[in-house]
Amino acid sequence: MRVITAAEIDGALTFRDLVETLRSAFRADIETPVRHHHTIARPDGADATLLLMPAWNDFAAQGHSQRGYIGVKILSVFPDNGRISKPSIMGTYMLMSGQSGGPLAVLDGPAITLWRTAAASALAASYLAREDSKRHPDGGSGHHVALSHPRPCRGSSHFGSAGLEPHAGHSRTTCPSPRWQRRTERARNG
Repeated sequence: MRVITAAEIDGALTFRDLVETLRSAFRADIETPVRHHHTIARPDGADATLLLMPAWNDFAAQGHSQRGYIGVKILSVFPDNGRISKPSIMGTYMLMSGQSGGPLAVLDGPAITLWRTAAASALAASYLAREDSKRHPDGGSGHHVALSHPRPCRGSSHFGSAGLEPHAGHSRTTCPSPRWQRRTERARNG
């Protein structure tokens, strides 16, 4: 079984290719049950949550299981982790063979979530934004902001990861609009 780090994910993916891969994947025969939420009672702190997000190729629709995959993203949410300088959400993704169920790889969960969130947003913008769009609303201020808005707009100080185009695959969107966030200080500080 292979362990794939965040650095390897960042080095292997390109934003434009991922947008197009998601465009195909969202049309494919894939089973995606509702994610499981499990509360973990913790007497010495806030309750934690275990999230399980499974998906697999629809082997019945494809008529065989000779190719295809099974995957599950596993996340833990520990709201008190800020007190011990750890992220409140941590996780991993396990990829398994659709033929045998054997584990093939374990991938860094935050990295694939970051890439997928930004690419899915770009894909949505490619369908929903007008042809003459130059700005778009920005929901949230998490790590996805840096990935989806990697270059500063003219007159802007908004920077993100180098080498990516803002909402690649949707060239109409070139500058972020004001950011929406539940907490004002997070919207201002990104």
